[in-house]
Amino acid sequence: MKTITIIKTDRNLVGSIRLPSSKSISNRLLIIQALASTDFDIAHLSDSDDTLLLQDLLQKIREHKGRTLMAELDTSNAGTVMRFLTVDGRT
Repeated sequence: MKTITIIKTDRNLVGSIRLPSSKSISNRLLIIQALASTDFDIAHLSDSDDTLLLQDLLQKIREHKGRTLMAELDTSNAGTVMRFLTVDGRT
């Protein structure tokens, strides 16, 4: 694996990373994107059922943001999706 170290404290780092289009990496990127304070594009996501389901559920969460009503999120048999979307409502 090639490692590059960049140190420049007075500038923003801009670039891209090309990762394999695996379900695991795609789902993690979607969660990072949902939690990030800055929007960024993701290309070449996996077309697995789990990744498509996670995209749909994250969109549903965005649509319900700020509402006081609860939204039902059906993760079907997608265990990884369920684990990513499980949060402690007390925090």
